[in-house]
Amino acid sequence: NNFMPQTKFYSLKEAGDVKLHPYDVVEVFDYYAVHILQPVTISGQVVHPTTVYYEKGMTLKKLIEMAGGLTRKAYTKKFELVRYSIDANQTRERKVLEENLYEKTFADIKLKPYDEVKIFTIPKWNEREFITLKGQVRFPGIYPISVGEKFSHVIERAGGFTKQAFLQGVVFTRESVRKNQMRQYNQTLARLKRQLALYNAMPANAKNATNGNAMGTLNEVIGEAKKYQPLGRISISLENNLTAFAKSPYNIVLENNDTITIPSTIDTVTVFGEVFNPTSFVYNSKLDSEDYIKLASGFTKGADENRVYVIHADGTSEPAVSGWWIFKSYANIEKGDTIVVPLYIQEYNNIQLWESISKIMASFAITIATIHTIGIL
Repeated sequence: NNFMPQTKFYSLKEAGDVKLHPYDVVEVFDYYAVHILQPVTISGQVVHPTTVYYEKGMTLKKLIEMAGGLTRKAYTKKFELVRYSIDANQTRERKVLEENLYEKTFADIKLKPYDEVKIFTIPKWNEREFITLKGQVRFPGIYPISVGEKFSHVIERAGGFTKQAFLQGVVFTRESVRKNQMRQYNQTLARLKRQLALYNAMPANAKNATNGNAMGTLNEVIGEAKKYQPLGRISISLENNLTAFAKSPYNIVLENNDTITIPSTIDTVTVFGEVFNPTSFVYNSKLDSEDYIKLASGFTKGADENRVYVIHADGTSEPAVSGWWIFKSYANIEKGDTIVVPLYIQEYNNIQLWESISKIMASFAITIATIHTIGIL
């Protein structure tokens, strides 16, 4: 015996009766250091999608039980299984399998370590979807809709229009459109703010009082724009005859959270923007856009007289005046229309701000016109 330490490995199960000697040191190893726990995952229509550790002989039924069971939406005739394996070149492969259960049960499906199971949703299973119908229909309210249900059918369910319905001013808003408009709106605002920051950072511009006043005006426009964010309006042309409207391209399929507002008859025309007295006037079929602007006390100094436009009650818009001199033509002004006189924006040091400003102003002008149509203003 040379008194040098020696290390020996034993199995407690096979050599548990080994006699110990003075000064022996015994180390018991962590079981899981050599027996790695292997995960199995389940997702989809189970109560608690989860990852658990694989057990020898585990079946899909056992895994589903560990996930709290199936939900009411679970499709029990088919599921997806992602399985991993090591090929002859020691490369890990991933294979997606779709298992049919017409002749098998969940208990018949044996799992392997690292399996990933997805339980599908019953086809055509949808959460309940609703639209809101306001204003001049016989029975306004919140209506559940089915997949593929169209505009005309919901109006029929609501008993049709009342005699006071102003169909030219229908306001149809959609949440998905509003989100898209908001994204574009915010991008335009951010671009404009960057342009203003770059412009203001130029020493020559900071010393120019005229330019400074113009920048102050533009900042006011940005502040005002935040008050009138997009509503997600879609322009719709309605007809009193629902049978005829059902064949119209405007008889679109409804989506969850759509809102339809049928206002009462509107007997006014609104003038908005750079006029001295922006307000609404009683509709007169003999008046054109210039006449209404005169009623609003005319243009302010900051008005862009060449870009006046009309937002019609149905949400469409067009220039108030087109052509030149004796070839001038005026937009037809109808009840519920809004005449918009935009702010004049010029170029400074080749920084073109008009496009961004015009988009923002047009957006909140449409919002104001819409709010006026449905009777909030």
